[in-house]
Amino acid sequence: MGEDRHRPFLAVQRAFSSFLIADDANRLYTRMMPAFEKLDPVIEKWVSILGTKLFTESAHRPARFFYTPGDPPFECFQISVAPPKWGRVKVHARAVDTNDDVERELEQVWKGSVVELDDMLAAAVETINTWKTRTRQVPDPPSPW
Repeated sequence: MGEDRHRPFLAVQRAFSSFLIADDANRLYTRMMPAFEKLDPVIEKWVSILGTKLFTESAHRPARFFYTPGDPPFECFQISVAPPKWGRVKVHARAVDTNDDVERELEQVWKGSVVELDDMLAAAVETINTWKTRTRQVPDPPSPW
């Protein structure tokens, strides 16, 4: 009987806890946006050079990543930039899909200061261009188009 008396209060407490968690996530989201604002001009320059699209959110959280195509029909590569921490930033290049199924082998990370972001993105693009010209383990499949 004593537990039934507290049941409405427990429901309110649970609901309030969920609200606080959502509010904390929202504060995290708004705190991270200014961090990317300092990086965006450099990232947008590379997106423009490659003629691709910049994605700014993943799973309802701030993010910065873009894709670049490889050999037709299926190859695709991704470059992502982590939010800066203590004036340092991480750039991650990886294969999303390859014609010869070696995407697990094609991954590299660069870490450096925020002022080195342009050089790190240049290195990531150059690395992906090298991956595109690699000797294939398996011949490319015929294009379905």
